[in-house]
Amino acid sequence: GGYLANDLLEMVEGSRSITSDNRLVAFVDEVSSTQMPYIVEFKDGVRDTLLQYDSDFYASDPSRFKAVIQTIVDRCPANEYGLVLWGHAMSSPPWKVRFAALKGLVR
Repeated sequence: GGYLANDLLEMVEGSRSITSDNRLVAFVDEVSSTQMPYIVEFKDGVRDTLLQYDSDFYASDPSRFKAVIQTIVDRCPANEYGLVLWGHAMSSPPWKVRFAALKGLVR
């Protein structure tokens, strides 16, 4: 249960309404000692893990976050991207720094 599990189920359901020329991809960090972060794609009501990281890391680290975004860009080419961030205990000033780290992504 919990918010994360509910959010992931909502994305599975929502993916049934996505047209074939769109993609829904998420980076998930469950903040768990047993479940490492992963990148997952939702399509036609199915959840498919694109990448399972083999070690834990702080997603708030600008260089790691940039690498996650670059991985998504590399594995899921598109003309345009939308970025949704959700979590807890986040304040806006650090995000300004983190967004600056995304400059220079290669598509």
